[in-house]
Amino acid sequence: MSNLTSALLKGSATKAKLFSQNPRRRPHYHILVEAENQQFDIAVNIASEDPNTDDVRVLYAIKQNITPPNPEALLSLPNGMLKLPSQGITGIDFISDHLVTRNEMQPLPLFNRSAPIEDQGSQEVKQLVDDVVADPNAVLFAFGHRYDQRSATNAAWGFQPDDGIHNIHMNQGNYTGNHDNENGRGEDGALFLYFPNSNTWQAVFIAFQTQSFDNDANGYPNDDSNRANQHNTGSHQGDGHSNGGSHRHSHHHRNN
Repeated sequence: MSNLTSALLKGSATKAKLFSQNPRRRPHYHILVEAENQQFDIAVNIASEDPNTDDVRVLYAIKQNITPPNPEALLSLPNGMLKLPSQGITGIDFISDHLVTRNEMQPLPLFNRSAPIEDQGSQEVKQLVDDVVADPNAVLFAFGHRYDQRSATNAAWGFQPDDGIHNIHMNQGNYTGNHDNENGRGEDGALFLYFPNSNTWQAVFIAFQTQSFDNDANGYPNDDSNRANQHNTGSHQGDGHSNGGSHRHSHHHRNN
C-alpha cells in the first residue's frame, strides 16, 4: 500500500489544456471537472521528468468499449471526490484486473508548450477529450491520488477552493528509491469515460517506461534486487539507486 491518498473523482469535463507553474518543467495535461457545483483539477502526466533517459515519453493506451471493474457501482456514485476504498469501490489494478498490458501501450508523442495543443500530440487522445467535453451527458471517472498540497486558489484554472487528483498512471512497478512510496496493488490511476447515449465506456491508461508490469503483492517489481537486499539485511531504507531508472514525476502537483 502506498502512503498517498487513493481517490476517485467523478464529474463532467468542461475544459482541458497544457499547464505548468514552473517553465523549466514539462507541463501536465490538465482537465477541468465540474461536480455538484464544485470544480476540480485533474493533472495527467504526459512526459517523464527523468534527466537520465534519452526517451522521456510516457506509455499510453486508449481502449474502446471497455468495461471497468464494477461499472454499476461507479455509475451509482454521486459526483465528486471519493476517498478509496469506499462505497463498493476498492480501486483498480492494471495487472490483476486485466485492464492493459505493456504490449498494448505505445509512447505518447511529446507536447511543445509553445505550440497550440490542437496542432500536436496524439490525435486519438485529442479526439477523446473533445468528445467528452462536447457531450454534456458524458461522465468522467478519474482514479489516482488526491492532491496532498492544496492552496486557496487552483493554479491551473483559478477556481476556489483548490482540489483535484493526480498520479493518473500506473502506481506500481516502481523500483526501490524511485517513487516506490507510490507502489501499491489496486491503487493504479486511469481515466474512464462513460457515454450514456451509446451506453459505452472508453479508458485512458498511462505508465512510465521505467515501471515494471511483473510485480509482487506490494506492487514492487519482482526483479527489484535493491528491495531483496533490504529484506536480507533487515534495512527499511532505500539506497537511492534504481534498476529501472527514474521517471521523475512530481508527487505534488504544485511542482509540475
